[in-house]
Amino acid sequence: MTQPTQKQSTHTPQIHLALSEAKLAELFRLGVLCAADVDCLDVASRDQVQRLCLETCVQQLCRVCPSRDTCSKGQGCATTHTVHWAGIYAN
Repeated sequence: MTQPTQKQSTHTPQIHLALSEAKLAELFRLGVLCAADVDCLDVASRDQVQRLCLETCVQQLCRVCPSRDTCSKGQGCATTHTVHWAGIYAN
């Protein structure tokens, strides 16, 4: 006799928690967490996450940017980097 199968839920359980700005920045820098993985609960948090993400991305992108030499000489960057914010908007 076969056992009845339970209907699989498509809803992923969520955990609500708080992190310090320093810890979140560290997780972004290490690449273990991405801003797109974060659902912000308010606008102020969303703004902080965006800022941290940009600061982290700039550090990583500038290392490989073909305009790195001219930027460091104060001549402006010829390369435009695009960051997509899907998934981090406040509910």
